[in-house]
Amino acid sequence: MAPSTPAPVRLLVLGGFDAAFRAARPMAALTRKTQALLAYLALASGRPARRDMLAEILWGLQGEERARNNLRQSLSAIRRVLGPFAPALARSGRDAVVLDPDALEVDALVFERRARAAMPDQLRSAIDLYQGDLLAGFETVAAPGFQAWRGAEAARLKSLAVDALLRLLQYAEAEEAAGAETAAVARRLLDIDPLQEPAHRALMRHYAGNAQPVLALDRYRQCRALLEGSPGVAPAPETEALRRALGGEGNAAPRAGGSPRPDGAALEVPPSVLVLPFTNPGRDPAEEVFGLGIAEEITHALARIRWLLVLARSSDFARTQGSLDDRRIGRERGARYVLTGTTRRAGERRRVTGRLLDVASGRHIWSDRFEGTADDVFALQDAVTWAVRADILRQAFRDRAQAEMLIRARRLAGLPE
Repeated sequence: MAPSTPAPVRLLVLGGFDAAFRAARPMAALTRKTQALLAYLALASGRPARRDMLAEILWGLQGEERARNNLRQSLSAIRRVLGPFAPALARSGRDAVVLDPDALEVDALVFERRARAAMPDQLRSAIDLYQGDLLAGFETVAAPGFQAWRGAEAARLKSLAVDALLRLLQYAEAEEAAGAETAAVARRLLDIDPLQEPAHRALMRHYAGNAQPVLALDRYRQCRALLEGSPGVAPAPETEALRRALGGEGNAAPRAGGSPRPDGAALEVPPSVLVLPFTNPGRDPAEEVFGLGIAEEITHALARIRWLLVLARSSDFARTQGSLDDRRIGRERGARYVLTGTTRRAGERRRVTGRLLDVASGRHIWSDRFEGTADDVFALQDAVTWAVRADILRQAFRDRAQAEMLIRARRLAGLPE
């Protein structure tokens, strides 16, 4: 049987958005809304989508006539971009649009097929495709219908990735004795979902099998710290049994002064963040109120993260913070991170910038800019909050991974830990 011909256009929607022809020629740029429309039609996998529904999902806030006009313009832009493959985008009946699934290869659809497979090679290939949440970075698109669809699809695909990694973890542990793949799969799983106890247990067994009981017990403490804070949630009996089998205590006391261990791997003291009011360079009173509000919303959202300590500001802080250095403020409050930002408004457009400062090093480990209309208050707040949450999580686990590598290197060199 002859191999199938590859689709002429490749669309990447996991972890962001990218589209390219397989032939060596550039593809014209598309607006954010048009990219969202193309992704929606591609993920429909050949199923027709009603034009009125598409207009409502992506432009429903703009009125019916304007929404229909914007849909027509975006469909025309997609036809121009597809060039000779424009017939792939066609009407199905008078009021529906369908995208020929053979014209595009979509990473999310390939990922889904492979993630449901049984063979380890297919699962590994699926995880290689999963580069992040569906259409990451599209959180600020002002379209409630689109955001509801994107959120539901992103959660479904993320659940598939977790399930595929859990099955791959079982294969890895069964086929190798304390091998590298087990640790790699477990860490990838924790990058996606830090509360997956099977991954924590796999790392505990991995460290124990490599004669690293200290790291195994530290991993147990990290797992327990992540689970703390939710009523009735504690490490599973299997996790506790594994900890007892390793020996030692799961409740090792912090060192004098409450400082963390030198290796930085244990979460005896959770990472802490101080959220400062977002300032307005133009001293617009309305924007200053908005800056205070967005800081409060982010503080409340971050406070729901069980493993993160969110520090409260003093009652008079909003009046004095502008004259103080952010790093000094963080040191005085004992914060690991300080979140700062600015807000600007020009006509109907609003721009919010956010920066996350590592107090110890003084460097900004994250910064981003979010834009929307003046009415996009909640969308902008949510976008900043989730971006900060994700980066603090990545940074915390990156710190621990680096610490574990340092410990192993010092042991191999015969140096004290």
